[in-house]
Amino acid sequence: MLVYRMAHPKYANDISGYGSLIVPGRWNFQGVRVLYTSENSSLALLEYLAHTEGLTRRLPYQLITIHVPETEIKITSLSDLAPNWKEHIIPTRETGNQWLEGGESLVMKVPSVINEDNCNYLINPEHAHFEQVKVIGTKEITFDKRLW
Repeated sequence: MLVYRMAHPKYANDISGYGSLIVPGRWNFQGVRVLYTSENSSLALLEYLAHTEGLTRRLPYQLITIHVPETEIKITSLSDLAPNWKEHIIPTRETGNQWLEGGESLVMKVPSVINEDNCNYLINPEHAHFEQVKVIGTKEITFDKRLW
């Protein structure tokens, strides 16, 4: 399975999940490593735009294509989440941390807050099969100025 993420060129090949140690996300508390990816390049771009602003968007960034084995995916669907899951981040962080700490699967599929019809894939860098996760391509992306 191929998944996608956006990153500064300096970090294009870093799939360690290090950033999540510093900055918590929708599905993790600070200090817990997880690699956030998206099911397609358009969603990866939208997720990036939702989390950045201003001048950062004017820099060339890298779209990273990552290969992940499909054998170990936990699926979290909308029906698994509270009706107000978008507004209350603590329950989703708890769900993500429980999954990460449990180590039951390499990947967790979750709905995107931006577009519930699309999904993001969380990758657990601490999982025993993480070595099978590979960057297979990078491509420079310059954002269309109409996006801001």
